[in-house]
Amino acid sequence: MHNVPAQLSDQGLKKELEPILRRLGILNFLCDKPKRKSIGFLIFHRPEDGERFLLLHGQEEIPGMMNARGRPRLKSKLRIMGADVFCSRSKKAPSKFAIQSLQHMAEQRAKDTLHKYEDNKHVSLRLLGFSCGYSMFRGEHFGYVPEVQWSDTGLMKFKKRAIIVKLDKSNYHIRIPLSTVIELIWSRDGTLTLTLSTVPYFLSHEGPDPLTIAFQMLQLGSSKYHAAAPSRSRMCSLSATHADVAGQCLVYQFRVPSVDLMKDILDIKDLEIAIIRHDVLPLNTLPMGVFQVQLKALMDELATCTRNNSLPFGILYQLQALAYNAYLLPRTVQSLAQELIKAYKEDAAAHRRPISVLAMKKLFDMIDWPSPHGNPTDFEVGALMMALKQNQKDVLQDLAASGDMLGPSDSLTPIHKVMVTPSRVTLHGPELEPRNRILRRFPNHHDFFIRVQFCDENGQDLHFNSRIHYDDVFSRFKHVLTRGIQIAGRTYSFLGWSHSSLRSHAVWASTEP
Repeated sequence: MHNVPAQLSDQGLKKELEPILRRLGILNFLCDKPKRKSIGFLIFHRPEDGERFLLLHGQEEIPGMMNARGRPRLKSKLRIMGADVFCSRSKKAPSKFAIQSLQHMAEQRAKDTLHKYEDNKHVSLRLLGFSCGYSMFRGEHFGYVPEVQWSDTGLMKFKKRAIIVKLDKSNYHIRIPLSTVIELIWSRDGTLTLTLSTVPYFLSHEGPDPLTIAFQMLQLGSSKYHAAAPSRSRMCSLSATHADVAGQCLVYQFRVPSVDLMKDILDIKDLEIAIIRHDVLPLNTLPMGVFQVQLKALMDELATCTRNNSLPFGILYQLQALAYNAYLLPRTVQSLAQELIKAYKEDAAAHRRPISVLAMKKLFDMIDWPSPHGNPTDFEVGALMMALKQNQKDVLQDLAASGDMLGPSDSLTPIHKVMVTPSRVTLHGPELEPRNRILRRFPNHHDFFIRVQFCDENGQDLHFNSRIHYDDVFSRFKHVLTRGIQIAGRTYSFLGWSHSSLRSHAVWASTEP
């Protein structure tokens, strides 16, 4: 099903289709609708049900009419929430797991005991191991590359608002808010691959010292003694190796027992998160090397561009943001930078306006998360360059009406902003910022100043909790303040703060021209 309203979930699409299928006498069907995607899958228990559905609601070709790609134009025979939905037979046969799922649902419906997720219940899975890495396409196949692997076992709980992972050996806890889960891919071998929008929360749980407990029991008596609650420490990562990639590798793969996994997945689906069944291709080795090597190569490339003045700093800033903010892989951004250098030379020779920062910023909204149902070509450098050139045309067409949105005014000026969290550094902007004395004193060097905000992973303030130690987080924040922030070959060091920036936990940093 194509052109499905993207805001619909599995349950939302099911509710829209239930009255349509009920009129056809079809009760046993399964909807698989990835979150924020315009594609969906409708799986029937019996083939004749699917044939009957396509007979009435399947897409049709319009004779004699072709689209821009030279293919026949299609006519929709199904409307969902005002959108024309195009339905056709999938090229893949339904998996036996989907059929078993339909059988399970039919049996539960017959007994009228379909499990509903309640606030005080959760789904628990035994954890056999996990890893952190990133997703990518190899040809047409969707794969996963692990960067850091752990053999630690534990328990994985799916709750109403978060996924809690408790590790046995290290005594670490991982908290993944459900609002940050872009997609959960489950495979028949017992792997759960989670794509996240930001870094999870890492906590270290430490119980009270046994000698202290014994001393207190002797002093107070065992009948009056109550053990103190375990202390917790907020961690920036799970290991030193993990700290190098935690900010950009936002895909976590968990291994769980495959026995009865389908039943657990059905229960997890009540949590309204995007769930897809797909056998992810394992990509354990790549010729380009590990992620950290790729990121260093990109940073060297951007630094070289700054020294040679190959690209404007605003463009280099956006390129680094594409990698730092986990939109694209570092090696893809490096290849994109090399193509932009060629394009800038061609535009200069032809006296054309080169690709602007506005065109680069629009690219961020066009890049989707890698997914099994995504288009591999969207992440190729050629497609990205075509999108940038089209964005530049749109910017030039709208320039006369909207004006230069990034241009300075009497009271506002565009400033780059950096967010420092316990686990990552992300680049944003430029955004309009009120002029201060420093900016007024250096009117032609505003790109040598950045506003740095210290916050939690979700962008909110880091709230104090008397039961949690933040020593690791404060040490990281201090390290950033003392060592500075590297952006395209420039090192931005701490400059100072104003009263307004201090209230928002932000400071100003600068670099030498």
